[in-house]
Amino acid sequence: MRYNSVLARGDLVLAESSFAAGLAVRHHSYAAKRIRIIRQGLDCRVFAPLAVEPARVEKLRRQWKVAQHEQIVLMPTPVLPGSGHKILIKAAGLLSRSGLTGVKFILASSNGNAAMLGRDIDRAIACEGLQGIMYGAVLNDTPAALLAGSIVVLPGTGIGGLGDAALQAQAMGTPVIAANLGAAPEIILAPPVVHESGRTGFLVPPNDAPALAVAIASALMLGATAGGKLSSRAIKHVETCFSTERMCAETLKAYVDVRRGGEA
Repeated sequence: MRYNSVLARGDLVLAESSFAAGLAVRHHSYAAKRIRIIRQGLDCRVFAPLAVEPARVEKLRRQWKVAQHEQIVLMPTPVLPGSGHKILIKAAGLLSRSGLTGVKFILASSNGNAAMLGRDIDRAIACEGLQGIMYGAVLNDTPAALLAGSIVVLPGTGIGGLGDAALQAQAMGTPVIAANLGAAPEIILAPPVVHESGRTGFLVPPNDAPALAVAIASALMLGATAGGKLSSRAIKHVETCFSTERMCAETLKAYVDVRRGGEA
């Protein structure tokens, strides 16, 4: 704890979310007046729907053996403890038994873990009868993968489970469903934090497969109008609050304020 406290002893303490700032104050109350929130940044030139050629999306769909009429539920995170893969597997099993068809569940990971799923994950998929509709893939073109997805699901069971994927998916205009943990309500706007008209994604209780199944079904059934409005709000939210340009400008201002002796 004393080692970690060095992070709170600067003239100015930067936190990437209100949640992180609250944790810092809880453990190191003396830092309360020195904390400034600077949210992480995303390159919205790379993660933008118009920046991805349709051929890149079609290439992935062919690699994933997804038919033109099928929707994709994409989980773009490594298979690691706390990533929530088994929660999604249980939710997918519930949806399959309820009669959901025309959907593929893709567990994609940039480090190849999803392409070589652990035996326990394989067993869980088999136990739910999901062979052929849920499988792993290597994530080597993230923007195209997110655009190919009908929805992105992030059911992590730890406060760091969102990673960059929630921002990246929203920037691509793909509906996101995530576990309501940590800074999730700041990254993905949803009721009761905002009115329904301000929603940019969906938050569900952590470790709740039935709730996740309901959210997936609801997101997949979004009509063109509602889906388009959700996508537009999500893209604007990321561009406004999480752009690389904003993060850099706020960070540089923080450095200038410290040099000038300004208050956090």
